[in-house]
Amino acid sequence: MDSTLIRFFGNDAVRLQTQELAISATSSLSEQIVTSTLLVIVFMLYNIMIYRYRRTISEIFQIFRLKDQLSKLIDEHSSALKRVSIISIFVAVGAILAYALRCNYHFKLINVELFNLSGWQFVLLATAALLLTLSIYRYLLSRIIGICIGRMDFIRKLSIQNGILFSVAVVIITPWILLGSMTSGLLWNISSIIIAILLIFSILFAINRMLIFFIDKKISIFQWFLYLCGVEILPCSFIIALIFRQ
Repeated sequence: MDSTLIRFFGNDAVRLQTQELAISATSSLSEQIVTSTLLVIVFMLYNIMIYRYRRTISEIFQIFRLKDQLSKLIDEHSSALKRVSIISIFVAVGAILAYALRCNYHFKLINVELFNLSGWQFVLLATAALLLTLSIYRYLLSRIIGICIGRMDFIRKLSIQNGILFSVAVVIITPWILLGSMTSGLLWNISSIIIAILLIFSILFAINRMLIFFIDKKISIFQWFLYLCGVEILPCSFIIALIFRQ
């Protein structure tokens, strides 16, 4: 190596080839484009949902004020409520993918090529595969539990309730995910803490409402515990374990 480079950068200095720099710059640019595209899509869907279904969303948020509002929404289950739940799923998926890319950029979770994919591409595909797998798992296991207890109608109403609670969580948490994905430094740290707090609150509130729903429908606590552990806690435990292993 050039003696001048050794004098300035030390004996361990490595000369980067122009091709390597070009590949790194292209990968970084592609990651920024994909992340920005996801954020724009999420932002548009979120605003469309808030504006187009503002009355339905205002009714949904009454569950925090009116005792029987959630039961009323489950019994009615209007088409607007169903569409809000569907849009919430797309918003959540896009927001999670964008935030996963942002976390990979911030923490350098995967910084090497795997399976001929750059780090951010692998994170994107792995997150999408994880979300799809968890969705299929939850759907199949909840149906199996419904067949075991002989109450498929109950499982259907429980799914509607979970969809409503999920929509509430999406409406509350998405702005903070967008903020965190578009910022860095102190704002990123603050938004991450707020997201974690809101997620914990949402999970605890959902568990509480599920327990009340099981009791109201005269389903045993054992069956509620079976559903809670199998459908709700096990997937969350798997994700947490996967994150900490990184």
